Amino acid sequence: DPPKLFWGRSRMGKGFAAACRCGAQSVPNQDSFFFVEFAGRDFVMGVMDGYGPDGHKYSDLLSWHLPLQLIGNEQFPHNVPEALAATVATVASSVRSQLGVKRRDKDQTPSGGACA
Repeated sequence: DPPKLFWGRSRMGKGFAAACRCGAQSVPNQDSFFFVEFAGRDFVMGVMDGYGPDGHKYSDLLSWHLPLQLIGNEQFPHNVPEALAATVATVASSVRSQLGVKRRDKDQTPSGGACA
């Protein structure tokens, strides 16, 4: 897979860039990220790490839905900790319902994703 890339100029007056690429494994890139800049000097960014055979699906879904849900939360931007907690709960539920846990037997490796 080619690396996922993004670069641009920030309203804060500086340029920025982000990239992630798959390691030596023969699986799709399971990493992704988002960066959303608001008026002034505020921004939200996240880095996702998928794991398991379908980790790339979880990572991509998280990188699209987390920022959209956070921005749309009624607590945002006045109470960011509450907005973030509610958003993570909402997105986790949505990801579970969209991708589910697809384990055929007890020995199969589960998939999922983490965000920082």
